[in-house]
Amino acid sequence: ISTKIKWFKLRVDFGDLILHTVKILENYSDIREIYSNNFKYILVDEYQDTNFIQSRWLNSFIWKK
Repeated sequence: ISTKIKWFKLRVDFGDLILHTVKILENYSDIREIYSNNFKYILVDEYQDTNFIQSRWLNSFIWKK
């Protein structure tokens, strides 16, 4: 489903949720800092199966801009 149609219907899928979370964490250091300070460790099972956006989401917790 195209992005235009999804937003018109106000529906998002799991990929959209991750994508928009990554955008927030990358653009708002104060929010990123709150979340990154709450996690000392993150365990990822089957890391080889993560896609690019999931990897960006995980890395956003350790970025210090």
